[in-house]
Amino acid sequence: MHGQPLYSSTVALEQSLARQIAAGRCKVRRGTSPQFSEACQPGFFKAYAGNIKCSKCPPHSFSYGEGAAICRCETGFFRAERDPPSMACTRPPSPPRNLMFNLNDTSLMLEWSPPSDTGGRRDLTYNVLCKRCGPEPDQCQFCEEELRYLPRPLGLTNATVTVMDFSAHANYTFEIESLNGVSDMSSFPRPVAIITVSTDQGGEC
Repeated sequence: MHGQPLYSSTVALEQSLARQIAAGRCKVRRGTSPQFSEACQPGFFKAYAGNIKCSKCPPHSFSYGEGAAICRCETGFFRAERDPPSMACTRPPSPPRNLMFNLNDTSLMLEWSPPSDTGGRRDLTYNVLCKRCGPEPDQCQFCEEELRYLPRPLGLTNATVTVMDFSAHANYTFEIESLNGVSDMSSFPRPVAIITVSTDQGGEC
């Protein structure tokens, strides 16, 4: 189950910063510009109290009222807990592309291309999920625990994985998820690329 957006912590941060800015916005130091002490206009924000200039809301975010301490993300975009207020809001990535396999007697290599849209982030990773299916589509169950993945099935940073210790004469369906730092904040299903491999066949596909 995916996590929910961290709205409460974001609102608390915004309220705290707004109080600090409201308390300090009239304290203009000698030699500083009075405009730096004024409340920020809609579309701008000031993340820290003091005589600093208001900043324009970063991409995919907005502020409607005056004196904003942080800009809210547009629908479908998110700000991870450790993202600074000055960072653009981002979204989950699109699915991996060009998923292929190479099968021999002892190993199955899965390879794919990165998603066309990374969501505006660099912390892209992949998860590999496996189901073993019978002749009918509804005859699927999670793959046996004996199945081995090199280097691992979750948190992959490279677009490839090798599967070993699979059964002969079996159909395996692999789902490759692409994730980034805000994937857990979205309520939508994670984007996946899907491929079905019969261990009766060999070669590339």
